[in-house]
This record gives sequence, structure tokens and C-alpha cells, in this order.
Amino acid sequence: MAGLLWGLRREDRQSRLGMLFLASWLGIIYVFWLRWGSITAATGGRLLFPAIAATSTLLAYGLLHLWPGDWCGRAATVAVLVLAVVALATLLGEVRPFFAPPRTYAEADTPDISHPLDAVFGSTIGLLGYDAEVQGEEPILDVTFYWQALAPIAQDYALAIQLTSPIPGDDSLRFNYNTWPGQGNYPTAAWSPGRVIADHYHLRLPASDAPTQAWQLLVAFYEREGDERLPVRLDDQDLGSGLALETLRVPGRAPDCPIEAIGVEPVRFGETILLRAAAVQSPAEGANSELHVSLCWESLAPAPQDYTVFAHLYDGNGELLATGDGPPMNGAFPIRLWRPGDVVADVHVIPLSDPDTWDLGAAGGYRVGVGLYDPHSGERLQAMQDGQPLPGDTIFIQR
Repeated sequence: MAGLLWGLRREDRQSRLGMLFLASWLGIIYVFWLRWGSITAATGGRLLFPAIAATSTLLAYGLLHLWPGDWCGRAATVAVLVLAVVALATLLGEVRPFFAPPRTYAEADTPDISHPLDAVFGSTIGLLGYDAEVQGEEPILDVTFYWQALAPIAQDYALAIQLTSPIPGDDSLRFNYNTWPGQGNYPTAAWSPGRVIADHYHLRLPASDAPTQAWQLLVAFYEREGDERLPVRLDDQDLGSGLALETLRVPGRAPDCPIEAIGVEPVRFGETILLRAAAVQSPAEGANSELHVSLCWESLAPAPQDYTVFAHLYDGNGELLATGDGPPMNGAFPIRLWRPGDVVADVHVIPLSDPDTWDLGAAGGYRVGVGLYDPHSGERLQAMQDGQPLPGDTIFIQR
């Protein structure tokens, strides 16, 4: 830029207009590139290629006029050499690794795998295990699959890596990435039988308005023509067309929670969980089929296991009328994945099997009790409010 401005001082009007034309073309391309980048979630450096002629001419002119006299030629030679070194380093350090196939190992030399498996896709693709984690608050899925060709593979299968809802029957997707193995660089037809392939992916998850919760890592192979998935077997059991590997915690936004307080103080369950607030939504008139119990949990410390939430409806005599037990968020965020500071908005539905015989609006006639218990032993987690234990380890929510 400095050399360009310095050189133009001594040029005639026609030469200046020529340089102005080149600079204008570069500016037009650059403005449209910025606009495209602001509305598209992908890199687009190639969109600057139409301005290469203008960029190269302006760059060469500026370098040649940066130093006066004999220094001009010497400086230009040095600049060309430096740019050549930078180009070569970029080719070897950035471009070559991007197109390199994944590392392969003899089976005896396979590195330690954090989650070993014995899964088979179709009859020829084995999965020996995987390593997976979600990194950072702007989440990145870092996963390595350890594949093995069990026999020569005649065609190229596409690989699908997905984050799906862990709730049974819910087909929501948080992330869907489709590629050939090796990030496109090692299609299955090129695999050597017996070699173990360490197939690594470092994938930034797209922005989402979903709250912090858990998503299930799922992997599948399918035919590019027709999208038919290969069947999966794990330990000689048929699993269908996809393999669910692990439930992962994915950071998101803080959820909205009910603001109605429970009693005087929040309720502490054990040493790990705090019930900050709760609310009960009575059914509308003419629709007395269920109660909605909204709970706002906060994680105080890592929990040693998963717990189940109980939400029980009692009459005035303490008789149990109906229940709405279940894991938090219907299984979308297991407690073992909560971290200190996590806030979880949780809703439980209590079905009313015979609502016409109940007057849920009667003052003091019915109560909703809430707590946590071990789903294996049934033992309830101790409930404390204002430093005092609650009878039955249950908090009764005000309506």
C-alpha cells in the first residue's frame, strides 16, 4: 500500500486511472465477499479469486515502488522469495494435511481406545471403538472412530455423524454431518482389510437456541445412491440402521424457569441438587385431564448417578391419587451430566385418570409433592429446607 501510493505520485493521469480501475474492481469484489460472509455460516475465501488479477498487479506495483533506485530490484527479489516460502509452507503445513488420509495401524499396534466396541456395519465394516467429547462453550464435537475393514469393500459408503435426542420416540437433531470416511479422503473401497483406521473429526456445532442438555452421538453408514443405511450389529445383537454410542452434554442457553418460590427457602436434595422454584398449572375448565408441574433445578456439585423425579398428587387425607415420575426433561438431560451452576427447566405431567370426581380448585383439598429417588433402589434423596429435613423427603408445592 505504501509503495503503491508513493509510486502513483509520479505517474501520469492515464496510469493513475488504470490503477484506480484495478483498485475499484478489488473493492467491489471485497464488499460482496463481506456481504456473503455476513449471511453464510461457511468460509468463502475462494470468492475473492475473481480479484486475483487486480490484487497481483497492485501488489507487484507497490512492492516495486517501495524502495528507490537499486534497492527496488533487490527488495522485489527478496519479496518474491519470501512469498514463495510462505506459499510452500502453506502447501505443506495447511493444504497437504487437509487432504491427507487418516492414520492406519496394524491391529496389534492400535492405540488405547477409551470406549472399545465390537460393532459391525453390514458385513464388512467393523467399529473397534471410539473417543468422543464436546469441547468449549461454543461447542466443538471432537470424535475419533477406529474402523476396520473385515473383508474387501466393493463400494464407497457415506458416513453420517449425528447428535440426536436421547428421548425415546423423539427424532430431533442437534447436528448432522455427512461425509466419506477420513473427512472425504479415505473412501471405504480403498480400505485394506485388517488395518485399523483412526478416523478423527473436529466439528464445530452450528449455533442453536436449545438449552444446555444432552444429545446422543449416533453413527451410520449408507449408500450414496438411495440413502439406504447398512444394518448394525453390536455384540451379535441387531440394532437396526444406526449405532447410538454415547450421551454427551452440549452447552446451550440458560433456560427460562418458573419464578414462583416454594415455601420460604429453596429445597436442597443431598449435597448436589437445589430446587430453586416450582409451579403447578391446574387444568383449564373442561380440560381436567392432567396437571403440569414446572420445576427449576440447579446443580451444586457433580452427582454420582442419575436420579428420577417424583411428582405425586395427594388428596386432603394424604392418599396418593396420581403420579408423574420420570427423569429430568423426560430424559433429555440426565443428572449425571449436570455440572455445578447448570440450571435445568423441567416439566412433569400428572395424568388425571378420573378428573370429574376431583375438585382441584378446592382450597387445601389437594397437594403436589416433589422429590428425587434412586431408580434402582427406590431410596429417596434427603430433602432439606432452611436447614431442616422435610418429612418423607418431599416438598409440597404451593398452588
